[in-house]
Amino acid sequence: MSLLRDAWEQREHVIYQSIFHILGKDIHPLDINVFQRGFGIDDIDPRWMFSGVFKCPPTNRRRNWVYVTSGMSNPWETHKTKVESGIGCEFILETTAECDWAIDALKNLMALNILLSNGYYGDKPKIAVGERVPLAMNQRTTNVMIVEPKDYPSSFDLVSGRVKLLQVIGVTTSDIEFAQKNGTNELVSTLTARHDTFALDLPHQRRLN
Repeated sequence: MSLLRDAWEQREHVIYQSIFHILGKDIHPLDINVFQRGFGIDDIDPRWMFSGVFKCPPTNRRRNWVYVTSGMSNPWETHKTKVESGIGCEFILETTAECDWAIDALKNLMALNILLSNGYYGDKPKIAVGERVPLAMNQRTTNVMIVEPKDYPSSFDLVSGRVKLLQVIGVTTSDIEFAQKNGTNELVSTLTARHDTFALDLPHQRRLN
């Protein structure tokens, strides 16, 4: 078997099953419209369409819904193990109720990260812990922020390299003002200490598309 296939199967059938227990019925794949409508990009690598989002329902071990990306860590460009596998990360977003907004949000963040990693925005680095991205959930929560997970591993190892697991949370205008005064690292520390869980309460959030 190829390194790509080995890593793919290890991520979805071993590691994700161990962390999230149930991945849901199907993966929700990236599609061309995300790149065209969201970013004005028509020059699309067809391999990007093999990334997507799993919608993981609650279990007897986990009370919330978890949405997790799969595909950014695919080792497309190599047949050897590297320090990082693929882009080197996957995203998770946790909600208190079923919420398909989360699927669209993660698709948009995946698309942005893929474009960043492929140099579409010059030397701007890929999405990392502490990054704020304009992605409105409602009038009050106008951005999302990337943090290390509280209830899940912050990374895992594939046969192809290490993968960071980055959690997506919502931040308010007041949170952003706090970060401007005190720094992003201080905001991340404050949010981590403030919340027992990073699950978002978005049962009625509309779809982005």
